[in-house]
Amino acid sequence: ICDINLSKRGLTSRCQHIKRCAKQHGVGIRELLQMISPENFEDVLTQVEMNQTGQIGQSLESSDSITSVDIQEQKPNAHAVLLAHARVKWGSASSGSAATQSGGGDKGNRGQDKWKGKKRAAPTVSDSEPTYSYTPDYKKIQVPPMTTPVIVDGFSVASSSLSDCYFLTHFHSDHYTGLSKAFAHGKIYCSPTTCSLVKLRLGVKACYLHALALEKKHTILCGGYPVEVTLTEANHCPGAVCILFVFHNGKRILHTGDFRWCDDLLQSSKTLKWLANSSDNERNLTVYLDTTYCDPAHVFPAQREAIDAVKQCVREEMKIASTLFVFGAYGIGKERVYMSVAEEHEMKVHVDKTRWKTMLCYDWPMKDHARLTTDPNATWLWVVPMNSLNFDALSKLRSKKEGCRRVVAFQPTGWSYSGRSPGNSSRQVSSHKSEDIVKPRRKDGNVIYSVPYSEHSSFTELVEFIRLYSPQRVVPTVNTSREKVKSQLDYLRKASSNSNVSEVNAVLAMREANLKQKADSTILVSEFR
Repeated sequence: ICDINLSKRGLTSRCQHIKRCAKQHGVGIRELLQMISPENFEDVLTQVEMNQTGQIGQSLESSDSITSVDIQEQKPNAHAVLLAHARVKWGSASSGSAATQSGGGDKGNRGQDKWKGKKRAAPTVSDSEPTYSYTPDYKKIQVPPMTTPVIVDGFSVASSSLSDCYFLTHFHSDHYTGLSKAFAHGKIYCSPTTCSLVKLRLGVKACYLHALALEKKHTILCGGYPVEVTLTEANHCPGAVCILFVFHNGKRILHTGDFRWCDDLLQSSKTLKWLANSSDNERNLTVYLDTTYCDPAHVFPAQREAIDAVKQCVREEMKIASTLFVFGAYGIGKERVYMSVAEEHEMKVHVDKTRWKTMLCYDWPMKDHARLTTDPNATWLWVVPMNSLNFDALSKLRSKKEGCRRVVAFQPTGWSYSGRSPGNSSRQVSSHKSEDIVKPRRKDGNVIYSVPYSEHSSFTELVEFIRLYSPQRVVPTVNTSREKVKSQLDYLRKASSNSNVSEVNAVLAMREANLKQKADSTILVSEFR
């Protein structure tokens, strides 16, 4: 994934890096273990799962703990919750005991996956009915006098006693963790594309799935009271949506899910334009915000700029004949990059059969579906998993493609542009030159371009979003420890109050100071105005 050599690091450091890297790149622990030890993958997975109380288990579960304002006792940690059915039947006593022994808080929601080995039988519906003492605030929405909350992307805490109304913003594993064909706790609302993906990939029964058309108001019974719900495009991955809840008392909640804010997103949505023109947002609007890149260090080019830079590189690299172009992608996402290149050069796009079946669920024009092929000999443009973009893998791909002289790969991720020093921040906020956007690495004639193409909002885009909507409250949904929440809200509050977007660089000094300060233990969600 990142080509970092961990051989000289200690065990704790390695585990912490794996946890952090998995979060950043959206890769689950299961996929990581399969990469590391493909021959005896199931045995290794079982050993890791059973080692919860050992050093590896403690190290993997020790970072980014989430605590609550209202509940100060220890909460079930993610490892105990996801694996409880592998050791004992669900129940408040058993799961609570496991959580106490492991001594962790509820974990962050970035890059998690189901730790579920194939050798274990799937839990029955009766076995999968957990009793929880705690549901993270950023996963539930409840306005009085609702008797039960709406749960958004919180299937790891799903139970009939908690709620019968669930929303899934998009089909990425860190958002559907806990969802399986055994789900029987209520209705799941999502976009039509996500609905098709859940049926295909998870086997959830159709009677629990309810696809909602975008940009249309739907009245749904939540917690015993009708709520007006509208889904809008999130500009994240196929099927991803933002959700606007409008309650009987005039309160409005916008849940962004994972989203990439831009002016095109605003102009294409009558719902978002209506909300932006509302005069009482400072009194009535709460935003559950995707804060993946809510840090002044994370400022990168617009998606269109990144794609144009990739297309320019392809034009230059095509001057050398017999070049295989390879694009990294997650299970779902990054399609816009390689499809733009394929359209410009009238090329087919080779994908494996699993990805092809998945992409059939996308609400695409027929001409785009027609570009896809499972025949590797039909094109010189291939799509591979993001985690396979390294020079050893490229050499193997070159040997598989008849007549191929070299491989040029593109690795599109916002993390390739993160972590810049404060001294370079002024250049980041200004317009980007094409040659500054993509960064090549070369070896044995092959090339890997790191492309700052992200499907999450950059820091400056988050600031622009907050300025436009002026919400009363902001609830971060990513990196949700107390310290992170406090620093994120401080950054946004200070940057959004400045008169010029470029002045966000003024918060860089505060960023460093906040990392050293102890967070206020009473802050989880802040009044924003």
